[in-house]
Parts: sequence; C-alpha cells; structure tokens
Amino acid sequence: MVEYRNVSTADLHRITSVLNQSRKGIPFQRKMTADEVAAETVDDEDFDPSGAWLALSGGKAIAYGEAFIAHGKLELGKKEGYAKIEVSPEYRGNGVEEELVRRAESYMVGKGIMFARASSTAEDDWRINLLRVSGYQMVRVFNSMLAKNVENLVKISPPEGCELDGRLLTDCSDEEIELFADIVTETFKGQFNYEPYPPSRLMNIRDTSQDTFRVTYASVDGNCVGAFLTEDSMVLNREREKKEGWILLGGVREGHRGRGIGRALIADGVNWLVTRGIENVYIGVDTENPTAFGLYQSLGFEVQYRNMAYGKSLRC
Repeated sequence: MVEYRNVSTADLHRITSVLNQSRKGIPFQRKMTADEVAAETVDDEDFDPSGAWLALSGGKAIAYGEAFIAHGKLELGKKEGYAKIEVSPEYRGNGVEEELVRRAESYMVGKGIMFARASSTAEDDWRINLLRVSGYQMVRVFNSMLAKNVENLVKISPPEGCELDGRLLTDCSDEEIELFADIVTETFKGQFNYEPYPPSRLMNIRDTSQDTFRVTYASVDGNCVGAFLTEDSMVLNREREKKEGWILLGGVREGHRGRGIGRALIADGVNWLVTRGIENVYIGVDTENPTAFGLYQSLGFEVQYRNMAYGKSLRC
C-alpha cells in the first residue's frame, strides 16, 4: 500500500533520493546533493510544503510530487502553476504518478490556478506518457544546441565601447546577482512562460551547487547593459567522463541589442569553458524565438536534443 503525505525539511534526503533515481540517465542530469535539491525545492522562496508530497511504500520514499506556483507570475495576473512529478523507475506504471498529478492539480485549483504547466525531455518516455494520459498538450519545444566551431567563437571580441567583466558566481555579491536577475527579467519580458527572475534562485545556486559557474557582465559608459551565466558541469563530467559546459542564461538590455554585445558575452563564456578543458558547449533556445535561434545558428550551434513544454487548462 502506498502512503502519501506532505513533505517537510526533515524529508530532504528522501526527496533527494527520489529525484536522483527518477532523473538518472536523462541527458545533462546528474546526481544531486541534498543542499542542491533544497535550493530547488524547500529553500525556494515560492515553495509551499502543503503543495508537495512524498509517496512511500513500506516506509521507503518512492515518488515526489509538487505543485509549484511562482508568486511573480501571480503578480502579473498569470494564474499558472507547474506540476513536478518524479518517480523511482521500479514504481512507475502502478498509478503513483497519476495520483501525484491529481494532487498537484487539485492544490492548484484550490489556489485559483487556471493553467498547469509541465515539461519533459524527448528521451523521458514515461513522463511524456504520463502527461498525455493526464490531458496535457505539448505547447512548445526547446532545443539544446551544441557549438560546432568553438575555435571561431573564442575569437569574437566585444564591440567598441563595450567592456566585459567576468567573475565566478561564488564571488558575486547579492547586489551583483540582483543586477543579473534584473537583466534577465528585462530580456525575457513578454516571452513564452515569462516570470520575473527571482535573485534568490541564483543566490541559492551560488551557495549550494557543486558545479562551477561564471557570470560575465557587459558595460557601456559605466552602465551594465548585459550579462550571461556559464556553467562548467564538473560533477556530471566526472560521473560520465565527459567534458561539457553550458551557456545557461542571460541577455542584453533593450536599446543595446543588435550591436554584437550578446555575441561577445556568449563568446566570453565559451572561452572560459575552453580554458577549463571543456570540449562540448551547449546552449538552450525556444524554437519559436527566431532572433535567438538565428543568433546561435550564426555562431555555429546545432540542435542536439529536444525538451518539450506541456500545458493543461484546469478550469473551462
């Protein structure tokens, strides 16, 4: 018999175990520490323990479900939530995942949420099937693109009058992270699934992650006009004997786009990764963002993996 109950901070190691088992083998996913999982769950400013559940069988945690509601979205008038479901492989297909989806949706409806979102990689067959039978429709595709001409990328320089300043994320102050978050929020405003980027989210990564991150800031006339975050996936590289890194997130302020600042920021991140021995550099993009997709293609990135976004109306 399966028992379902709400989680507490005392369950962190159980949640970590479930997430690591459920995500094992997915591209770019690796074993996470309890501190890293805490940053993703219980320490996130939008986390609500009454909207998160553990499924246990014989006292063993076998699945985790969460209804995540970003308050930044609610403040924009977007009544949307996110269903997160993870199940240990040997316990899938017995109704556990469907029950967690039901609980997540019921919680969201109780909070006035009208649209539920979820996501899956193209390789995650069980999750795709779960979302399909639960009534979710695919609404967007995101590509993971691999740089094919790293040697040319590292030669790109910033435009005249633009200065770049890179530093490790662990060396960034709260104020510098708030600046980065403000640039990201401005960059993605009006785009698919937009929400203001909470600085606390990146602060949690800074304080807990076992990987190494670097932020590059671009300034013009002493004003910061752009920034990008880069990741050396050290733990995953050790686990799988790979040499991979990511241009993760960033943007350029309106009024400074189209000058080559974004290209220079990406190139700076790639150069840093190359100096650390990274051979494969990835970047993610919304397939319906032709500007970004075209930029990355012009820099020599090619599509390697697909990730799908799903959605479901909770109230007609």
